[in-house]
Amino acid sequence: MILMIGTSLATRGGVATVVQSYIDAGFFKEQDIEYLATHSDGSGLKKLAVALVGLFRFWLKLPLKKYNIVHVHSASRASFYRKTIFIISAKLFNKPVVFHLHGAEFRQFYERELSSLGRWFARSLLLKCDAIIVLSSQWKQWIENSLGSGDVHVVHNTLPVGELTRPRQLSEKHNIVFLGRVGERKGVGDLINACELLLQKNYFSLSIAGDGDVEKYQSMVEQKGLSAHIRFLGWVDLKTKQRLLDEADILTLPSYNEGLPMSVLEALTNGIPVVATPVGGIPDVLEDAENGFIVDPGDAEALANSFDKLLSNSDTYRAMSEYALESMRAKFSMAHTKKALLEIYKFVLDKEV
Repeated sequence: MILMIGTSLATRGGVATVVQSYIDAGFFKEQDIEYLATHSDGSGLKKLAVALVGLFRFWLKLPLKKYNIVHVHSASRASFYRKTIFIISAKLFNKPVVFHLHGAEFRQFYERELSSLGRWFARSLLLKCDAIIVLSSQWKQWIENSLGSGDVHVVHNTLPVGELTRPRQLSEKHNIVFLGRVGERKGVGDLINACELLLQKNYFSLSIAGDGDVEKYQSMVEQKGLSAHIRFLGWVDLKTKQRLLDEADILTLPSYNEGLPMSVLEALTNGIPVVATPVGGIPDVLEDAENGFIVDPGDAEALANSFDKLLSNSDTYRAMSEYALESMRAKFSMAHTKKALLEIYKFVLDKEV
């Protein structure tokens, strides 16, 4: 039996989406996994209450149930600080711990925000974990170099591949979609600058779905005279997100750092070519000029040119859509994820024997 802990499944963000995909694929039932929420969206008071209740339930469950493994989902900063209590508690009860790192900014948090003592503590804590899961080969290399040792495994975020059997056709509307938090880290300013350049070459419509610094970038769009082409939708529910994907010609994510963004996987599983930056786990799923284009962070001109290449050539578009579907089926299906997790669980349990 496995106890998995992380954010509430009702929260916004990639961790909840990943865990829900495990549930939807039947993995929880197959492996007798119980989920415990230790965080939620909302006020500081609500977050504190959920964390305390989660910790209390955690302390009650550990001695009463025969959990073989504690699987901890964590990001950086407050998420990491919360999880330290759960990891230390699990080790006090002699429970194997799998630490699953999702935070796109964990490297920045570790290298720039922690003191030398904080880095020593974080490193010591992670080395106490029986296995560390990261989202990409790039993250694996960095974690191994930072820790000096440790059992680090790559498990890509994934989604059940849809039932699309044919590639998408380029629409006349030339819909570009951005899904994510609106801010500097996600390259939203670069995206708007790219749209200003794209307007000189091609017609387009951009939908930006996400919360964050919306007013700041709305003002930027108005100043550039792009209001007729760019709309801000705020955070959208699952139904609206799927409608945006159904209507999208391109998904873009010009971020400066990432883990393995669920929006990129969601796009590719829907046969949507992606234009993004080579950060985090994105190069593990996005092949330049195959299922989309890779551009350097901050390069608005390259971003605009990549959009134009897709929107100007229906044959190129169709070929990339087809490869997007093929690549997800071949490398990033839920079957692959289940197998990888089971191998890690077996590895951890074998260490205890």
